[in-house]
This record gives sequence, C-alpha cells and structure tokens, in this order.
Amino acid sequence: MLAIKQLTVGKGQPLYQTVRDDILERVSAGEWAPGVALPSESQLAKAYGVGISTVRAAVSQLVSADVLLRHQGKGTFVTAHNVENDIYRFFHVVQNDGQKLLPKSHLLSFEKCRTDSKTADMLQLPHTNPEVFRIRNLLLVAGQPQVASNICVPTTLLPGLSKAVIEANQNTLYGLYQSRYGVMILKTHEKVWAKIPPAEISKLLRVPKGEPLLAIHRIGYTFGGQPAELRQSWVRTDVCHYEFSMGTSVEEQR
Repeated sequence: MLAIKQLTVGKGQPLYQTVRDDILERVSAGEWAPGVALPSESQLAKAYGVGISTVRAAVSQLVSADVLLRHQGKGTFVTAHNVENDIYRFFHVVQNDGQKLLPKSHLLSFEKCRTDSKTADMLQLPHTNPEVFRIRNLLLVAGQPQVASNICVPTTLLPGLSKAVIEANQNTLYGLYQSRYGVMILKTHEKVWAKIPPAEISKLLRVPKGEPLLAIHRIGYTFGGQPAELRQSWVRTDVCHYEFSMGTSVEEQR
C-alpha cells in the first residue's frame, strides 16, 4: 500500500516536478527496487493528491531519463541495469561490420587506495582522505581484447566492494553498483580523443606499439548529480569503432 505523501511544492516549481522528485527519492532510497513495478498512475495520483495528468508528466520525465521503464499493458518499472540494456545505453563500441556483440569482462586488478587531488575533485571527494577502489578491467568481444579500462569509484558509495564480489558478479559493473549498493548510473559524460597509448595498453589490446587508439574519459553520475565512477578507457580502432546516436524519431515516440 503506497503511503499518503504530503507534497511540499518548491517555489516556482511545477507540481509534476515535485511528484517526479519524490518518486526519484523513493527509487534512490530503495523503496522501489530495480525491476519492481511502481503503483499504477491512478494509485500514485491518489497517494499524492494530484491529477493523473500530473503523475503521467512526472513519470514520463523519469522514463526519458532511463530511471523508469514503461511496459505496454504491464505497467511502469524501475529500470534495472543488465548486460543487454547497458550495451546499448552505455557501451558505444561496435564491430566494424555493425554487430553489437556482448562483451565479456575480465578483471585485471583491484585495490583500495588514496587518490590524487584531481581525481578527488572529479568525484567530489574530500581532500583529507580521498579513498577509492581502483579497478582495471579488460573487455573482450568474440575472444578479442577490445577495451582496456582504469576505473575509480568512491569507497563510501560502494562499501564492501572487493575482488571476490566483482568476480562473482554475472552482470555489468553498473548492474552490480545498482543491485548490491543501490547506486544507479543515470547519466554519463564522455570526452574522446585519438592518442598513442602506453606500451602496457598496446600489449594488453594486442596492437602494435605506437598505434593510436581511442582514449575515452567518462564520468558516471547517480542520483542528485553525484559522480559515482571515473573511467579511462582505451579502445582498439582496427576491428571496432565508436558509435553514438542522439535524439528520438517520430516513429519511436508513438
């Protein structure tokens, strides 16, 4: 039974945004877990004391942000990170023949350590004790190494994360963050360059020393715009390329 919620409307903020923010807060707090269906729009409208059109507008914004997922005839669900979903939302490396094959992850190393001030600033960590987990990861597609990544995540967001936890994970790292810690990656910001990688990266990806690769710098954000992950990736360009589409067609909006 959904509890009756007394809404506090922000100054100058439309009512649907207040409803949106409260639903987001409940998802963030784990009240509705990944893959769980929300109450119907009529139930939400009754609980919030608003019209269905207000709830519909709030839910639509969260669907657009990939926080929620509508299933025709079934209802609205909290989006769950999994391999199939994440490869199309966050994995933009595609085979040169156009195939989007599922990558296989191989953990190279894992450690807990203090980080430098630049990384601390990007992850919004205090400089007094900026502890992070450092993860080195290799993605293989059809048995070929294609992406090598160095990943930093704040220890405070993912308490208890370990090498054993990652190796036992059957999902993506984003799926692990969400299912085990309630940290949902909602948005990523990437910068891409063509660079000559360090020799160790060339060796890992089995490319000639000095051959340029794509260098991708990504920050992943969770609720409230909180940086949750910093990822530096090197991508081979001889067998794959970076592909990204933006916008929604008229047909997709129907």
